[in-house]
Amino acid sequence: MTRYISREALIVFGLIVAGLALIWPSSGIAQSQGQHPTQPNEKRWEDLNRAGDKYLKQASECLRTFSVRTQCSPQEYLKKASKIYEAMGAELDANATDSHKILTVANGLVKSGHAYDALAILERNNIREDASAVHLMGDILYSMGDYRSAASAYRRWIELGCKGYLLDPDDPSLWVLKKDLSRCSNLPPLMRARLEYIEERLPEEDPGFGLPKINLPAVRSTAR
Repeated sequence: MTRYISREALIVFGLIVAGLALIWPSSGIAQSQGQHPTQPNEKRWEDLNRAGDKYLKQASECLRTFSVRTQCSPQEYLKKASKIYEAMGAELDANATDSHKILTVANGLVKSGHAYDALAILERNNIREDASAVHLMGDILYSMGDYRSAASAYRRWIELGCKGYLLDPDDPSLWVLKKDLSRCSNLPPLMRARLEYIEERLPEEDPGFGLPKINLPAVRSTAR
């Protein structure tokens, strides 16, 4: 995947994604080369995951209630969260096989403002069979403006039956779907529009995504 994105653009993108993610709850996919997968200590892993989640929630609260009086710093909490997820990522070598752990680390890095590091985690592991991880890769590349690479990731996601999360990795099941239709015919309007936008930007891509012509949009459930 060739990307022509400046470091400054990535930094700005990371800050934007972190703020939005906290306020609101492939043929082109890299293959792994490692030989000895690391098995993180499960208790340590869970402790780190809880700590990272705590810092993200504190940053979110900070953004909602920020005032001069509170002297709250979302950036400090995001920095702490990113350090946690970087430590978790360091425990996964280039041949990690636990797709849930890979997704947890990558999603945490995105929400703490380190989208480029999240992409690196996904690219260095074999995630072709995990729909949610492939989807997240597409989201990151799309937000970076790398539509061709995003198309490759999204195309693989569609090949996997549009499984996994639909818009937010933390809320994978909060959507009402039509049981008599395929998931690819039940995409939320924003997801469908994103794919159609990529097709418009890459008219030479044929046959595009091959999505069903009929789409009865999934709707977000009010139940939690």
